[in-house]
Amino acid sequence: MKSNSPNLLVLLSFLTSLEAQFIPEADARLLAWRAYGTFVQQQLTAGVPLSPGKDFIYVTPPNLAAVRGGTPCPDSVTNFDLFSLADGLQNVNEPLLDNAGASYVDSLYTYLQSVNLGTAPPTTAQLTQIQTLTDALAVAQDKFDTQSNIAYGKYLADVRAQALHQSFGAWVTAKDPLYTSLQRQRNTANTALQNYEASVYGAQFSTLSSQRDKIVNNAGEELSSVPGYNMGVYGAAGTYNVKISPFQANQITDGLIYKPAYSLSGGFEEVCDAWINYTGPVNTVYNWNMNNVNGKDWSSLGHTTSVSNTCHLPSILPDPPMLSHKPTLADGVPFTRVTLLTRLHEDPVATRFQPVATPVSVAVETGGALLAEATLKPRPVGSDLLSHVHPRQVLLPSPTRVTEPTKICQRQTQSENPDNVELGTDYVRVVGASVFWGLISANKGSTTDTTVFNQWTERFSTSVSLKLTMKGLQVFNVGAGFWDVGGVRTTYPNLLPPPLGKNTLAGKVRLQRLLIGTEVGLTITVSDTGTYNSIYSFIQDAKTSVGAGGGFSIFGIRFGAGGGKTTTTHREVKDVSFVTLQEGGQVIIAPSPKGVPVQLGALGKAL
Repeated sequence: MKSNSPNLLVLLSFLTSLEAQFIPEADARLLAWRAYGTFVQQQLTAGVPLSPGKDFIYVTPPNLAAVRGGTPCPDSVTNFDLFSLADGLQNVNEPLLDNAGASYVDSLYTYLQSVNLGTAPPTTAQLTQIQTLTDALAVAQDKFDTQSNIAYGKYLADVRAQALHQSFGAWVTAKDPLYTSLQRQRNTANTALQNYEASVYGAQFSTLSSQRDKIVNNAGEELSSVPGYNMGVYGAAGTYNVKISPFQANQITDGLIYKPAYSLSGGFEEVCDAWINYTGPVNTVYNWNMNNVNGKDWSSLGHTTSVSNTCHLPSILPDPPMLSHKPTLADGVPFTRVTLLTRLHEDPVATRFQPVATPVSVAVETGGALLAEATLKPRPVGSDLLSHVHPRQVLLPSPTRVTEPTKICQRQTQSENPDNVELGTDYVRVVGASVFWGLISANKGSTTDTTVFNQWTERFSTSVSLKLTMKGLQVFNVGAGFWDVGGVRTTYPNLLPPPLGKNTLAGKVRLQRLLIGTEVGLTITVSDTGTYNSIYSFIQDAKTSVGAGGGFSIFGIRFGAGGGKTTTTHREVKDVSFVTLQEGGQVIIAPSPKGVPVQLGALGKAL
């Protein structure tokens, strides 16, 4: 009987060589986004080195809707976009712009509430004295307010004062000594209260109280404008599509509220008008490939030298607790269906996760901090609980059909079953991990299941190049209103111990500069014919599902629908075209619509 061993060896050798021709999709996307990050850094820093540990560069897909502005756009819509973007905090260890980060205003207020001034709790006698001084201030204030109204009436009735345009302050100083006396008494009572509170609570107490009050009473006043603290926002601004012609009066509703103020310097409104009126050719072009790029080294952009699409497990970590698989819709965050080696998703009707059929690699987080990266083992069908998550360092799988790596997040919420000790209050939801966007991916129908193109060869870094074109590009600085507290962690370094104190600003970054472009187009050139043909077939196949609610993405630019997102910021399928070259070809994405600025990146500073 003839042995089959030689044939098997030949087959094994062939398969090994075939496998060696490709690189993991996760590695390819790291290379591409890291190379793109160089362009973002060059524009935002103008060659000025970043301050290590302080400055951080963040990248976004060249399709992220930025702040709408210019004459055609109502101020309330511009303010809505600006607040939505500027108020979100970023993470120091993630170089991707997160437009759903924690609110800076809320985090700042919580931090101020957590400040420990190092004073002992007040005694009963001290509290009594504070109340006495508070009452005295209230009496003095009432007397002063009464006299102020009387004085102002007399001032208006003084014909000579009005004829000479004399100010009320000058008139009352000369004409109403009682007003001046009562004003002095009010100020004295206020000083007495503040001095005594400082002796009890510390010298910074008054300043700290004032800073908290500004956030609550001024920046947080949603019903009326407080100049310098908040700004008008049209809550449904997302429904507006910016037009070239000015809005008509009846297009603006009276549904205005007010949000904490942010501003963009650099003549943002004028620049937007200039972009809208510009009819010339492309004036900014950036070409890049991935040659000599280390996708894992983001240190020159302020991040680490070990950026990846996976998390790294600490060397010593205790077993995390049993997790309930019943999800919660806390924070209004929708669930995301994922497809890894197997499917793990929620039943949209019963809001219960289906059992896992095979092990799935996940990253586990608690309160935003990494708990573990591990394997979620299967449990019997009908089980009410996911299995224990066994901490060990594993890599997230990257087969042909895969979404972004998945996070299991613990949420401390009020338990729907408080008597069930085993469930406790730890609820779980599955969300898309904050990792780099796939270079090319597709969704079938309206599902969030994602198929990622992963047929990149080992020549990826030299055979694939990209060209970004723009008809306008500028950097704008982000400012905040009078409610902001600069250097808050330096001013107040000491916090109350948990659970009273919460360091909500640790490891967080505030955006300081935005890189915004207009009419942004992208060309991807692939000099490998086999890879280009595979890309062409992949995208053509993805186009067939667009009519059924599906869609696809190219370098983070979304076409069609799908992915569980709205279509307002998606591009039209007709914007994608192909050009076949002698070797390979090009995927060409037409410029983004005029009048809709595109966010390309940002620079932030650690708090």
